[in-house]
Amino acid sequence: VVAYVPHTMVKDILSDMEISSKRCRWVNKLQEYDMDIQTKKLVIGLGLAKLMAESNLQNVEVNQLGEERADLLEKLMNSEWYKDVVYYLKHLCCPSHLNKNQKRALKLASQKYVITDLGLAWKNPEGVLLKCITEDEAPKLIADFHGGVCGGNFAGRVTAHKILRA
Repeated sequence: VVAYVPHTMVKDILSDMEISSKRCRWVNKLQEYDMDIQTKKLVIGLGLAKLMAESNLQNVEVNQLGEERADLLEKLMNSEWYKDVVYYLKHLCCPSHLNKNQKRALKLASQKYVITDLGLAWKNPEGVLLKCITEDEAPKLIADFHGGVCGGNFAGRVTAHKILRA
């Protein structure tokens, strides 16, 4: 594993012989792994984080859809509900039309979303991936849950929970 650090001090700290007990435990944990620490000059503080996120994205192929799912991605990009989230997940940067506060809110909200083979999914607190539906699918699902086999007129939360679990 190659670890890029912004300053040579990090490398010096890890090789320092006289260290405190807290730092000693931290260094011992790090030394369990085969790491090569290299310094890299950063122009912007978050440049390294973005570089690592992009390289991890390419290596693991997260949020990458195959050619057969390009139509699904296009449908999500045209959706008013999800277009900014999908753009952020695909490009790892916010759309240019958002202001500073909207960009921050989008970054926080996008942490719960992931692009899968079935489309966009939202990860609930239990870790279950729930399929995100588009504006076109919503009326059909609501009609099915209110008048279909599931039937019944439930409270809003129960109906929403059933729709999300579908």
